[in-house]
Amino acid sequence: MLALSDGHRQSRKWLQAQLWSESEGPQGASSLRQELARLKRILGTAIQSDKIDIWLEGNRFEFDHLSGLAQPPHEDLLQGLDIADDAFDDWLREQRQYFANRPEATADFAPPTRPPQPGLLLAPAANPVQATHCTVVFDRQDKGNPVASVASLILSERLHQKLDQYGIFRCLGVDEAPAIGSNGPITPSENTVVVRIVSIAQSDDIYLGVQMDSGVLGRRFWLKSAVVPADITRIHVAPEIGRMVGQVVENLLDGLAFGGLPVGSTAEALILANEAKKLTFRLDRESLSKADQYLTRAYELEPRGEFLAWRGFLRNTAFFQHRNDDIFADPVSSEELSLEALRQAPENGIVQAFSSQLDYVNQGSTVEPMIKAQRAVEIDPSDPLARALLSNSLTFNGHLTEGYAVAQQAIDLAKGGAYEFYFHHFAAMAATALRNYDTALRHARSSVAFVPEFVSPRRYEVVLAHQLGDQSGVDIAVSAMRRVEPDFRVKTMLEPSYPVNTLRRLPIIEAIQ
Repeated sequence: MLALSDGHRQSRKWLQAQLWSESEGPQGASSLRQELARLKRILGTAIQSDKIDIWLEGNRFEFDHLSGLAQPPHEDLLQGLDIADDAFDDWLREQRQYFANRPEATADFAPPTRPPQPGLLLAPAANPVQATHCTVVFDRQDKGNPVASVASLILSERLHQKLDQYGIFRCLGVDEAPAIGSNGPITPSENTVVVRIVSIAQSDDIYLGVQMDSGVLGRRFWLKSAVVPADITRIHVAPEIGRMVGQVVENLLDGLAFGGLPVGSTAEALILANEAKKLTFRLDRESLSKADQYLTRAYELEPRGEFLAWRGFLRNTAFFQHRNDDIFADPVSSEELSLEALRQAPENGIVQAFSSQLDYVNQGSTVEPMIKAQRAVEIDPSDPLARALLSNSLTFNGHLTEGYAVAQQAIDLAKGGAYEFYFHHFAAMAATALRNYDTALRHARSSVAFVPEFVSPRRYEVVLAHQLGDQSGVDIAVSAMRRVEPDFRVKTMLEPSYPVNTLRRLPIIEAIQ
């Protein structure tokens, strides 16, 4: 079940609800603990857990279902597995339906010289000339007490708000699209996806589920569930809802059917920008350069301030990762890009967030960047990157405890996703400022465990291990740094031009004097 889950992670409560649904709370929890202990004896550190979640360390496994080869065509998924629980049977039935109808994998995306080919998840429109939007229909089903309705309403409203930013999604309630019901037909006149939100109140929890169906094909292509507290105040700040918003939008962007949209449309620009974001977090020179090319082309198709802001962020990333930004064909600076992005899109959350980071790095100011970062989070509370940059600003305005808490929120929003590693770096910085060095080192190592070449947390790992007297840890971290920077020495970080702006402001830098 973990292998088939997004990020190979699930909450303890969800697993308990699927595998021991008829057991009382303490009894089911005990059964889960026993099974987890047995798996840990077999798998060791390849399976991890905390008080909330259980997950597989993705880099320790190969997952054959991701390649489209989960089982031969004549066999059912997990054939022969017999668990006497109705909830598990329901889950397994849904998974088998998904894999039975799943489209074949396609080749990796390449920079288009013509409109990108149709995506996997949303079908191309019947009339491509008229299809200028993708319709998203929200179908809410609430069960239990009124708090369940509040939870589903918050989730749907935040999804609607986030999708409105892109200009390509037309959001409707199911009552606004009478041909679209829970099981009703969908007129295949344009790209349509149905987002079904189920919210069930049970005891002190709300069980939230989101399912997305391709309207034209009548095919489920994404399913996610979470548990949030049955408390209205806590629901508003629950990271599980923010995480769901981000995951739904990410899957919708990945699945857009651009074959049904005109050349030069907003949609083509969005697919380029979406791919550029993925490339950015690979961090290597080639990926950063390619991401800049994609964003340049996206801006030509659809001039948007956020595309310029991302290009500025790319240059900032290249400076810290590679110590220069000469990898880009266009020599325009991050400052120029940021200023123009702010001029064009002052109310865009990511524009405000990136501007706050560049202000802090390039000008040394702390108050104005914090105001911008706070504004970014207000505009888009589901964006972990905005929270991470706010964490940095809070920390260096003296709000140390809040800075670490916000960095942890960024991790929670990104949990289980491809970019979670990136936000552990910000938590490492915030914990270092708090002088909680053991926690900071844990975050730094969590970050580089996913991306060993990520040098920013590696630099923290060097200093933190040095501070804690872990010479073996220092040697390992320095060796890893030298694979990226062959001339690296511990005292290299004391050089004025070396890119450790934040670390240089912390007392721990004295550890390597």
